[in-house]
Amino acid sequence: MLPAAQLAPLQPDLLARLDDSSDAVRVAASATQLAWLACLLAPAGSGPSLAKADVLSLASSMLIHMDDADAEVADAVSGTLCTLASAQPAAVCPLALAAAAAHRQRPDLLGKLLAACKAGGCLA
Repeated sequence: MLPAAQLAPLQPDLLARLDDSSDAVRVAASATQLAWLACLLAPAGSGPSLAKADVLSLASSMLIHMDDADAEVADAVSGTLCTLASAQPAAVCPLALAAAAAHRQRPDLLGKLLAACKAGGCLA
């Protein structure tokens, strides 16, 4: 596994790919982001970790794309966000709740995200 110092610089490029005009690139970027998260969300003390500021930045950016008109992109981003929410519910939950009013394309995905936050212990 790469050390966090080598993984962290990849985040801006991965997030930038979510703005690509090609849906296939955006789906691939989300899948890559999920693999990236798997490396950084290792159990405490066993490897790299993700700073709260990085969690907030990532979740904020990905919440925008979870409401994408393309269902495949929205589903891919949702899976990545749910993984992040399960690992860092206290950081993701307030952002997800704030986004609830703005999400019009796929409110079901926001429901899944809130369920992941709840499973992580954020919502009662």
